[in-house]
Amino acid sequence: MKINTRARYALRMMADISKYENGAPVPLKDVAERQGLSKRYLDQLSIALRNASLLKSVQGMRGGFQLARPASEIRIIEIIEAADGPVDILGCISDDSFCERSEFCPSRTIWDTINGNIVDTLSKHTLEDLVCNSKKKSKAK
Repeated sequence: MKINTRARYALRMMADISKYENGAPVPLKDVAERQGLSKRYLDQLSIALRNASLLKSVQGMRGGFQLARPASEIRIIEIIEAADGPVDILGCISDDSFCERSEFCPSRTIWDTINGNIVDTLSKHTLEDLVCNSKKKSKAK
């Protein structure tokens, strides 16, 4: 299973805003420059993240984005699902009708367990964990 670009970029964007907001809105152009990402792409992601109540926008000359809640309260799973939808390693995990074999498939139980473990892990970790881990790694270099 691969986490797609949308989810990865959303995580990078949220981590950057968390790291640099310091009580003031962070302009997306600054995030784009620091992260080496397209501002247009971040504009699109910001809509999904605002709709999920993870970001709030501030208009005006010194406008930009801020976290809607403290980083310690934003789960990694929320960011990924806002950017890309529910975590499903296979379509049959969340929708029995996806496959005609779902009802008697011998490996479906294993896929369901793996998917559950992924969701549990992503639910345990917060944006604050992500930012703190990146700070630790940059200090170690």
